[in-house]
Amino acid sequence: MQEIIHKDLLVVDSKATTKGQILKELADLLERKGYVASSEIFLTDVYQRESEGATGIGQGIAIPHGKSTTVNQTVILIATLAQPIPWETLDDQDVKVVLLFAVKAEDANLKHLRLLQKIATLLADNEFIHELKEVDTVEALYQLMINQ
Repeated sequence: MQEIIHKDLLVVDSKATTKGQILKELADLLERKGYVASSEIFLTDVYQRESEGATGIGQGIAIPHGKSTTVNQTVILIATLAQPIPWETLDDQDVKVVLLFAVKAEDANLKHLRLLQKIATLLADNEFIHELKEVDTVEALYQLMINQ
């Protein structure tokens, strides 16, 4: 997990109040940190995937993702939200945690599937989900993710 989760891509208590705001905040962070060449191109790819089906998987969790030629390194950004926000979800509940996958075009098949599988396994654990929603520092979030 340490190769895809980096402290500089974790956000705790984002003040974003819409799906668009949190996706832009995270895409801009990716560009600032050099993980994508263009946040605009990456966001376009994320929204393309969003148009194909809900990425809100339920229990307050969303896993939007973009496979893009603008991604320099495959990573996962994680943001907890100060207030839950509306999202298209399988259980019609607002989202409290966003796990945004930024996937290099050449990693799109096998690596992307392995990442999704690993995260899906974690998100099947109700205790893990509870801990994820309750973290209050970037360090706590980082430790929770890499110690799985």
